[in-house]
Amino acid sequence: MATILEDEEKLIRLFHPRKDNWFDHFEVYEGEILHKTEIGEATIKLLKLNDIDRILERVDLIAAGLFP
Repeated sequence: MATILEDEEKLIRLFHPRKDNWFDHFEVYEGEILHKTEIGEATIKLLKLNDIDRILERVDLIAAGLFP
């Protein structure tokens, strides 16, 4: 699966957890997932990984020592 980033007219493949290293494409800051690559950016956008409810849940998981 791929998506098109808004600022570009090219297809970007999504992060594949069996083929890609999560830490190569993402980092977490205060519960928000930040992208390091175009693959990370496309994945965050398409899967809506930074919706407010997901960020708040992630903050709780971080506080409990369960994420990442």
